[in-house]
Amino acid sequence: MRIIEEEQLEFDDVAIQPKRSTLNSRSEVDIWRTFKWTSLSGNRHELTCKPVISAIMTTVGTPKMAHELVTRGYLASIEKHIGFNEIHKLMNKLEMRAIDEQRYSRYFYTDKICLCIGLNDSLDTIKDVLAAGHKINIVHVDCPNAYIPKLKDRVKEVRELLPEAFMIAGVAVTSDLTTDLVNMGVNCVSLFICAGSVCKTAERTAVRRPLLSTIIDCADAAHQQNAYVLASGGIRDSHDACIAFGAGCDILMTGSMLAGTDEADGEIISKWYKSSEVRRVEDGIRVSYEPVFVEKKFKKYFGMASNYAMKLYGCSGPYKTDEGRMKLIPYVGSLDSVLQQLEGSLRSMMCFIGAKTMKEVPKKTTFYKVRHGLNSKFLKCEDFDD
Repeated sequence: MRIIEEEQLEFDDVAIQPKRSTLNSRSEVDIWRTFKWTSLSGNRHELTCKPVISAIMTTVGTPKMAHELVTRGYLASIEKHIGFNEIHKLMNKLEMRAIDEQRYSRYFYTDKICLCIGLNDSLDTIKDVLAAGHKINIVHVDCPNAYIPKLKDRVKEVRELLPEAFMIAGVAVTSDLTTDLVNMGVNCVSLFICAGSVCKTAERTAVRRPLLSTIIDCADAAHQQNAYVLASGGIRDSHDACIAFGAGCDILMTGSMLAGTDEADGEIISKWYKSSEVRRVEDGIRVSYEPVFVEKKFKKYFGMASNYAMKLYGCSGPYKTDEGRMKLIPYVGSLDSVLQQLEGSLRSMMCFIGAKTMKEVPKKTTFYKVRHGLNSKFLKCEDFDD
């Protein structure tokens, strides 16, 4: 046993320093990013997108969510339990849309679709998609613990099947494994172990590394090899997104920010709550006061290691334990409203530090270490919607 004495930082442990800027407006910044990679055969590839991707979760890693995200310029994951027929239908729809809009390539939208595969999943779905004439531009080899030896074999197997694809694999939290994964042929290393909002693994096992330190350490290792890193969980809001990009994150994965939208799978659930207000009721000469109830709306969101998910997909067993949550999260309305708020926050942060492009953000970022959070005086007060 040994103890690492170096302080490890979370997103709340820092704030971004404002700097002199040549920018006068949020409209002057570019939140798109171009990713470049060279295949083992020497072919060079590029992908231009907004660097945010949906999580590999049941309610957000769907064809429906993918369609809405990629047509807005974002990346989208297809959760590994989605079958060929649904993927084929989505790909056809997006390819026809690109043709109708006279894009430079029929793959203009499908290039932003990421197919996901686990360590023990069959490669048949990927083979069927290729056989149907579709291009798989991004593939994600998903493993909750990239420190096990089996991942290397799976990366090699998938790379042989998709030699030109942009490959994401992980998850890792240290620079040494990040370097190893890149040497295996991975283009983008997925970071964060036990960090998701509906993940209980850290509570069960005590295994984790604080998020900000993970990005700083692993991004440095990846960038030295012309590779990228993806922050795959623990992003609560636009505040965390700005910190993550400032620390060197190249692609941001989020589930909870999308799971409360109309476009996420699942019905809207209404609950009524007794408020602090009362209503005056007059009945002839008598006056009484009744409590006022308010309606709040939610959608279901659950971790892929929860009992619910394991039963849903038949992957429970005596050697497994419940390491995920099932939650009702606030319903937030349209996907556009969430993305607009995220984009606006990123643009504002970039103006504060003088970064005209997303690629410049880490170079322009300086962090203050802080001992306290944001001003929370009115945090518990009721919101007032005009």
